[in-house]
Amino acid sequence: MKIERDNWLSGQIGKSVYNCKAEGPFIEFESTVNALNCSKVQIANQKELDYFLAFRFKIITIALTYERSRANRLHSHSTHYESESICPAFPEYHDDLLDIAEHGFEFSRFHQDPLIGRELGNKIKRNWLKSSLAGTRGDSVIVYKNAENVDGYLSIILRDDRIAMVDLIGVRSNEQKKGIGKALMDSFMFRYRNSENLQASTQINNIPAIRLYESCGFRLMDSHYVLHYHKNY
Repeated sequence: MKIERDNWLSGQIGKSVYNCKAEGPFIEFESTVNALNCSKVQIANQKELDYFLAFRFKIITIALTYERSRANRLHSHSTHYESESICPAFPEYHDDLLDIAEHGFEFSRFHQDPLIGRELGNKIKRNWLKSSLAGTRGDSVIVYKNAENVDGYLSIILRDDRIAMVDLIGVRSNEQKKGIGKALMDSFMFRYRNSENLQASTQINNIPAIRLYESCGFRLMDSHYVLHYHKNY
């Protein structure tokens, strides 16, 4: 068992958070007192899933990873462009962007875990984006802005100079289903068109996100159970 402390998330939740991987022999798991223990298990790995379930981990959701490879893009006839409404996340937009992030999620693992709940889940997502805007997480944030308001954002992480990932994407609730998410994705694909792979993740019950990624030519690459175990004594 490999266990690593997540210092950032520990600070958000107010107790120690550990990411657990079943690497090496399957040995007995002993949790740290007053901790949230997290793990991800590939859907096909029933042995590993049973191992964590035996130690009181619970399935919170299923995470889906979508990918659009460079080879796939080269064989596509679709074109992606930079909308005139897309711009950098200038400091004067930050308060509006943080408000969108705070109230824009309901399917994340934090929101789906009843022992974390909506209020704390909202705080985590707000501070997640705040870290991106401060430059301590990820590589950049792009914004959708109309004549009067900031209505959406997309934050990006680069890995190994080959993979560009959508870290967070959000659209103001009263502006959804107006093509803003698609405009942000088009800009992302245009900016990182030379990357070997483009990736985005969501949860199995987040149907709007799944439809958005599939409409942009992304295909399901991987799926994992997301498990949590709260030890409060």
